[in-house]
Amino acid sequence: MTAVLGLLGSGGAVGRHVAPLLVDGGARVLLGGRDRARLDRSPGHERVVVDVDDPHGLERFARRCDVVVDCTGPARRTAPRVLRAALAGGAHYVGASGEELLDGPGSGEFGDPDGGLCAVLGAGMAPGLSALLPRALAAGLDRPERLVAYAGGRDRFTWASAQDYVAGARDGGGRSLSAWSGGCRVPGALTPLTDAELPFFPGPVTAYPFLSAETERLARDLGLAEAHWYNVFDGGHALRALSSPSDGDLREAAGRLVRAAELDLFGRTPYQLMVFRLEGERDGRPHRRTLVLRADDSYALTAAFTAFAVRCVLAGEVAPGPLPADEAVDARTAPDRLAAMPGVGHLRILEDAPPAEEEDAPPVEEEDAPPVEEGVL
Repeated sequence: MTAVLGLLGSGGAVGRHVAPLLVDGGARVLLGGRDRARLDRSPGHERVVVDVDDPHGLERFARRCDVVVDCTGPARRTAPRVLRAALAGGAHYVGASGEELLDGPGSGEFGDPDGGLCAVLGAGMAPGLSALLPRALAAGLDRPERLVAYAGGRDRFTWASAQDYVAGARDGGGRSLSAWSGGCRVPGALTPLTDAELPFFPGPVTAYPFLSAETERLARDLGLAEAHWYNVFDGGHALRALSSPSDGDLREAAGRLVRAAELDLFGRTPYQLMVFRLEGERDGRPHRRTLVLRADDSYALTAAFTAFAVRCVLAGEVAPGPLPADEAVDARTAPDRLAAMPGVGHLRILEDAPPAEEEDAPPVEEEDAPPVEEGVL
């Protein structure tokens, strides 16, 4: 029987990339959203007008689906509603965001393993790939010990993604400049790297330390002695927008971030890089593994992992109950399978390669554009 997938948020930055991946996968795809015009611009088999603020309409939509695929946003507002409706309607759930639901208010109602339904949370670039890929590296070591991660680049922010990003930064009190060491979070252990030449990045960047709840959970699960995570900014406007006073209206702060990211991107080629270095032991000897993932578009990359997670659910590879995406899918096989997904431009694991001998990811080439003075359009 052909699976029925219900995609919510198909007209958004992530959803418009997810829709063709689901259609190409052979499933019957229902596109759900409140804007009929945007629905008509996405590939699918049927359009259903449904509002994320209408719980009864969402549940009726879910009852027609085997899996509800949630690409709505901002996720902190919409994901709890979509998840609740999917499970009430008897459908599995895969969300491009929403890992915070695991520990949020009422999280106990979101999954009953005995009911046989899966709820995959945070199946995006971050959270999601940001923890799955280090798990893949750890699978090749007998004892992982130290992780250093650099993730970022330059890309636009949508209105919804900016709200989620700003809210996450505000909720991360004590996580900025923190590292994982000795089995716990150590505040203030790291300092920002300015004009840094980082491996695989195409030029000087700023790397800002931030130990997310996801990275902390990952470090605890893997038994790491140390974990250092850096968010990378290729351009100064977005970082300055995030560094401005954190109080005030969330929507106003999100708007500043959207505009700042546009300034950083103006006349330049967007890119995202995720570089993970994991040191430990293999066969009784020190060993280091490096994973490099490059993509042209962070939203297409998120869509690739979301669609991949849906395929895993349909194949019966995901255990029932609510799980973060990095724990829901098989980390050992994920890199090879993900490398073939549209949206993933370059994914490679390097074994025990000293920095001078590492093979660079494909270079990021600048578009021909007039020079732009800092702060001036």
